[in-house]
Amino acid sequence: SSLEGLDPEMRARGAYYQAVEALSAEAQFATEDSEAASAAIKRTQALTDQRVLALAGMGDWLEVITGLRASIRGQHRVAIKSLEPALGRATLPVELERRRDELRLVLAGAAFSMERSDLAITELKKIPKNSNALVEALGELSWAFLAAGRFSEAVGTGVNLQSGALRRVFAPEAV
Repeated sequence: SSLEGLDPEMRARGAYYQAVEALSAEAQFATEDSEAASAAIKRTQALTDQRVLALAGMGDWLEVITGLRASIRGQHRVAIKSLEPALGRATLPVELERRRDELRLVLAGAAFSMERSDLAITELKKIPKNSNALVEALGELSWAFLAAGRFSEAVGTGVNLQSGALRRVFAPEAV
């Protein structure tokens, strides 16, 4: 493999990005409805699975990519089981730490899909106010509050989307 001979951290990072690339292709084909797309999905799923196996024994890297793969495939219970412990750690490898907020969005989405609004709310509230993921987090948080029957909090969160509180984040869709 092209990753042999690298130090373990570089090998993990390379294997992670290869798996992410395969997942991206898998997600792209999943939106199409044809025989060719179905065959492509099977090929890309096999490639993704192969790339994920390359992360065996690599802790956080494996948990995160397993969670992402499960989320894309609609296996929300597995996504939660994989992402929750990884995101519960105080620190992650630098490459994953930079994506912590986006990973929280994936975890919250899986929780919401499993009708676990409590977990979705908890994870979304952990996204910092200066995060570029804040706009999406606030929208998702409003839905989670609605699903939990917490209507005044849903409205309050929605109002934040229209307030000036988003000046500290890059969110062109909020303008």
